[in-house]
Amino acid sequence: MAGTTLSSLSSRDSWRRLEERLAARLGNPEPDPHPPALLVIDLDRFRAVNDCLGHSRGDELLQSVTNRLGDAVGDQGALAHLGGDEYVVMIDHCSDAGHTRSVGRALQARWTTRWTRGVCEREHRDRNE
Repeated sequence: MAGTTLSSLSSRDSWRRLEERLAARLGNPEPDPHPPALLVIDLDRFRAVNDCLGHSRGDELLQSVTNRLGDAVGDQGALAHLGGDEYVVMIDHCSDAGHTRSVGRALQARWTTRWTRGVCEREHRDRNE
C-alpha cells in the first residue's frame, strides 16, 4: 500500500477494494483456519487539531496517518478511510485473537508519535495573551 494517499482512500474505490477483498476471503466454501480480521481505528483528540491548528493542519495529520497505516498494512491487508478521523483495516490470515491484537498494536505504534503535543496549548496561550 505504499504511496497510499488520503484522497485515494476517501473515494468509493477504497471501499470497493476492501469489500472485494473481504468478499473473496469470506466467499470461499472451505473453512478458513486463518480468517481475516477487521480493525476500526479512530484517532483520539483529532478534533482538537482542527480546532487549534486549522483544517489544513488536520488534513496534513490525516495524510501522515494514512501514509503510516498504508505502509504498515502493506500487502498483508487492505486500508479504507471511513471519513473524518476513522479508518478500517482488514488484515488477511489472522491466526487468532492474539495475532489480531499484535497487528493492532503494531499499527498503533505507527501513529503514536505525538505530532502536536503541546502545540494546541501554545496556540491557545498565544491567542489569549
